[in-house]
Amino acid sequence: MKLKGNAIFELFLIALSAGMFIVSFTYNPRARFAPELLSVLMFFLTMLLFLGENIPFFQKRMKFMNQRGFFTKTESEGDNRARVKEQSSSGEPAQSEPRPASGSGSGAAFKENLKLIRLLLWLILFAVMLRYVSYLITVPVWLLLFIKLESERSWLQSGLVAVGMGIFDYVLFAVLLRATF
Repeated sequence: MKLKGNAIFELFLIALSAGMFIVSFTYNPRARFAPELLSVLMFFLTMLLFLGENIPFFQKRMKFMNQRGFFTKTESEGDNRARVKEQSSSGEPAQSEPRPASGSGSGAAFKENLKLIRLLLWLILFAVMLRYVSYLITVPVWLLLFIKLESERSWLQSGLVAVGMGIFDYVLFAVLLRATF
């Protein structure tokens, strides 16, 4: 069996979740429940993903796991309904699955990989900001920049989401949980 790039990443996630499960036994017995639960859940879900995408036996039985890119744009619902209506009036069989809006080929794959790399760089920036700046400042600033630059929303929309999340985090962590950062 030849492994694709996403299969190698899925195997990495399986190993990571198994490692997290093993490391969780070094925690205080009262504090290990959540890491154990999350690592086991991550292990089984990632294993399900790996099997469903790479093993033919499971591919036939798990038809709900179809191969689509995370960032692949599809036609909007209105466009899809209009296309189905056109096909049904012309006698063609209706297609229920939306078609990708972008062309196929290596150019589309390159663009999708570039978007994934940009997302990973944003997550690295978030981790670095968490290391050197307080959580209550990092989350709203990161959200503001991420939403504004990646989704190309207005400053007002980006700001409202960032301020709303900042207020939610402050109320939850500083007021209710009395956590210190």
